[in-house]
Amino acid sequence: MAERSFDAILDPRTQELGSPGGFNGRLSALPWALDRPHRPEDFGDVGARRMADRVAQFVPENRYSAVLAPTHYIQSANSPWLDVDARLTVLLRQYLDGAGAGNVPIFYSLAVSYDVFRSADERGAIIERLADLPVECLWIKISQTGALTHAAVRNLVKGAAEFHSLRVPLIGDMMGGMRGLSALAFGAMGGICHGVTQKEAFNASSLTRTAKGGKKGFTRPTRIYVAPLGVHLTKDEATAFFAAHGSKSRFGCRVKECCPKSWKDMLDNPVRHSLVQRSLEVQRLSNVPEQHRAQRFLEEIVRPATDAAVFSESLSFVGQEHLARRMSENKKSLERLRVGLGRFVEERQVVSFSTIPRRRAARG
Repeated sequence: MAERSFDAILDPRTQELGSPGGFNGRLSALPWALDRPHRPEDFGDVGARRMADRVAQFVPENRYSAVLAPTHYIQSANSPWLDVDARLTVLLRQYLDGAGAGNVPIFYSLAVSYDVFRSADERGAIIERLADLPVECLWIKISQTGALTHAAVRNLVKGAAEFHSLRVPLIGDMMGGMRGLSALAFGAMGGICHGVTQKEAFNASSLTRTAKGGKKGFTRPTRIYVAPLGVHLTKDEATAFFAAHGSKSRFGCRVKECCPKSWKDMLDNPVRHSLVQRSLEVQRLSNVPEQHRAQRFLEEIVRPATDAAVFSESLSFVGQEHLARRMSENKKSLERLRVGLGRFVEERQVVSFSTIPRRRAARG
C-alpha cells in the first residue's frame, strides 16, 4: 500500500468494542480493548488519554498512513458517546503529533441510524458537536435495511447537504451499489467506501443485538458482481445464472482488461472483476460535470440497469426458484427507483456537492 501511495487506514474497531453485539474475544486482544464491551464511563480523563495514546502509538509502529477516530455507534444526538468521541478525537490528534505522526490524518467515522440521520434536529445537534474537530474528512455510515428507494436517496442528499457545512469531504462508508453511486451522482458524498463484494450496506443490528456466547466473528464468502444488474451472486447462484440461455451474452463481462474470458473470469476471479467494475462506475460519474451528474446517472446507469433487469426476469432458471424471485424483485426495485429519481432530478433546485477527499499523494 505504501509503495503505491495508497492509504493504509487503521480502523480501531471501537464501534464493535463499544457495543454488545460487536464485541468478541478476538477484538479484546487489541491494545486499547478491555475484557468486556466499552462503556462511556470508561473514558474519563485517564481512560480517554490511555485510549488515545495506545491508538496513536499503534499507527506509526505498524506504518498506517491514516486512522479512523475511535468513535461509537450513535443512536441519538443525546448519546453520551458523542461527547466521548469528540474528546477522543482531539486527544488522538495530540498524541499522534507527540508520537511523530503529525502527518497522519484522522478520518472521523460517524455511524448513525437512518432515523437519526433524517431528523433535522438530530443532524443539527451532531453537526454542532463535530464542528472544528481536527479531522481530514467525515465518514458517514447510515444503518439501513431493504432495497434502495428514491425516498432514501432524497433523505440522504438532503441530510448530507447540511453536513457539507463542516467543510470537510464526506465519504459514504459501507455504501456500495446503487446507494453509493446515487450518493456520488447527487453530490451527497465525495467518495464511497465498502468491502470487496461485501459490506456494501450497514445494518446496526449487528452492533446493538446481544452477542451469542463464544462469538468470534466471520467473513462472508466472496460473491460475483453482475454489474449490469447491480447485484451480487454467490458462486452457486452465479453458476446457475450463467447456465440460463442468453445470460452469458447479455451479462458476461465485456471489458477485456478485466475478464478476457468473460463470464468464466467473473467466476474464477471475482475480486478483480468487482474492483475493476466498481472503479469504472465511479470513474464514469467522475468524468461528468457536477451539474449534469444526476441526470447522466439516471440515463446511463439506472435506466440501462432497469432494462437489464427486465431481461433477467425472462431468463429460465431450472430448479432455482429463489434466483427467479430475486431477479423479479430486483426489477421491481429498479423500476421504482428510476421513476422516483426521475421526479427528484426534475424537482431539484438547491444543489450542494461534497468536496472530494484528497489522495495520499496530494496530502504529501
